[in-house]
Amino acid sequence: MLPTNLDMDVLRALVIAMENGGFARAAERLGRTQSAISLQMKKLEEQVGQPLFRKAGRTVALTDVGDLLLGYARRIVALNDEALSAARGRTMDAGTASSGTTAAGAHGASPSPAPACPACGRRSTGCTGP
Repeated sequence: MLPTNLDMDVLRALVIAMENGGFARAAERLGRTQSAISLQMKKLEEQVGQPLFRKAGRTVALTDVGDLLLGYARRIVALNDEALSAARGRTMDAGTASSGTTAAGAHGASPSPAPACPACGRRSTGCTGP
């Protein structure tokens, strides 16, 4: 069985919701309704198979699993934005992803290209030579 792919739009909504203080603000920023964001978060919980949120008064807070996933979501969204920017021949303003995170800040450093293979010169992590 193939692994589940996490939906980029859902991951971006998670990052924006947590960076902006909740689903309502994320909905405003993304041009969606709060119920649409809530449905996306429910979908994400179903994909992960774990609760990601817990009630904290009138707001929601992340569970430990939710906090773990948020870290990955930030990195995935930042890398997605960086890859698209690079492929389109643009550099991102100081590495800022559209979620508000930076690619470098999302995973500690900007990704380096794979080292060149001494046998053939190709840049690939799995190169076995010419």
